[in-house]
Amino acid sequence: MNFLRIINILTIILLMYLPLRAQQIEKVYYYYNQPITLSLVPDEIILRLQPIIPPAQVEPIINNLLGGQVEEIRAFLTTYDRLIKLNISLSESQLQNLLTTLNNAAEMQIAAPVLKYGNVRQALTDEFNVSFQAGLTEAEIIQLNSGYNVEIVKNIFGNIYVLKAPNGT
Repeated sequence: MNFLRIINILTIILLMYLPLRAQQIEKVYYYYNQPITLSLVPDEIILRLQPIIPPAQVEPIINNLLGGQVEEIRAFLTTYDRLIKLNISLSESQLQNLLTTLNNAAEMQIAAPVLKYGNVRQALTDEFNVSFQAGLTEAEIIQLNSGYNVEIVKNIFGNIYVLKAPNGT
């Protein structure tokens, strides 16, 4: 059960980050082996800048990278994450090209699309939550994660952890 949960989560990450290198942005992910279709938000992206950048420079750098395309910049998960509302709606191929360009910028750690399920936005980063099977020791959890090359960011509570995917996945 625990192994399947990790595989499902890693599959989600793989499916969501591979599109940054593909022609089309993947809009289906799997939850308990069931496909969930998402819609692309054509005027929003999520950006995470490199943590070596001084926090006061995050928004000026974003404005510089995106030129006049920014309508609004909102803080997101961490000091370096921003949800960007663009002042134009982009086609999927235009959005893909923009994300590819941004992901090649030295200041960028990740640039990703914003997807939607119903009225809920799904902003994807390289971090994800995992609930491990009850009874696993911390050593077993560390060993399992190292086998998948994921890093433990923090323990939220009990057997629930925030994990980070390796770069390039």
